[in-house]
Amino acid sequence: MTESLDDDLESVCKQLDSLSLKYLEKVEEYSQRWQQNGRQFQQGFLHLAHAKYTMGPGKISQCYYDERMKATSQIRVEEETERFTSIKVAPQQQESTSTSTKSSSKQQLPQQQQQQPTDSPIRRRRREPNTNGHWVQDENKKTNEFEMQHQSKKSTIRDPLHWFGLLVSPSLRASQDHFKTVTQQLVEQANCIHDLDALENEYRQLEKRKQKLLDLKRYND
Repeated sequence: MTESLDDDLESVCKQLDSLSLKYLEKVEEYSQRWQQNGRQFQQGFLHLAHAKYTMGPGKISQCYYDERMKATSQIRVEEETERFTSIKVAPQQQESTSTSTKSSSKQQLPQQQQQQPTDSPIRRRRREPNTNGHWVQDENKKTNEFEMQHQSKKSTIRDPLHWFGLLVSPSLRASQDHFKTVTQQLVEQANCIHDLDALENEYRQLEKRKQKLLDLKRYND
């Protein structure tokens, strides 16, 4: 009985040592990511300040924001692991919108265009001239042009930098790159915090088990 308790206690102590090393490694990783994200934020704000200096303070402000703006990426939380993942949803949504526009345009086409009758040459000779044919063609042409323009607007991914003009400062573009990079890195930093919490909970459970084994050993002695 005492030998089995000693073996269990030794196993628990080894697991605690292993968890301690993992925890220290994860803390080091978290601190490194923290420093990297801090540098990315610093460079991003420095380039943004330089862009405001070159383009003018009134050029880069909330007045130039597009009210139709939507997020190009979202954060998804996995149910099983509760970890964070960054996903880009704008291109998929626009692709689905364009496909739905194509299907709806096909449904809206007149029956004369979808089903072309195959008449004999005799009937084609005796067919009466269509007096309003050019009007129908013009209307169909306008409808197709409107659908193509509507589809191009839906499928176009507009860069937020275009809110401030077509020829923006290179510093503003560099600032955007830094903020995009730090957005992805912050997701990994949040996952590091989640891993640290999981290691802490596991460490507490092992400590409780160790304490129970010590109490049993003292009781047997």
